[in-house]
Amino acid sequence: MKIDYLDTGAIAKLTTTGLILEYRRHNRVLDAVLLSADVTASRRIGLMMKSTITGKTPAVMRAYKAALRELTR
Repeated sequence: MKIDYLDTGAIAKLTTTGLILEYRRHNRVLDAVLLSADVTASRRIGLMMKSTITGKTPAVMRAYKAALRELTR
């Protein structure tokens, strides 16, 4: 699973990408992110699952830290 953080000023973007075989881990990380910060998410599902989380920079940074914590579990 890969997590990318992109800060473009007032709005930031967090992208999580993983194989369809890791859907449980992907869903767990996405749930932790959505519960930890005030952000919005969109998903694309195919062979690769890709979720994009957008919001204000401090909220996305909190979401990024929550995603990293959940990945190490």
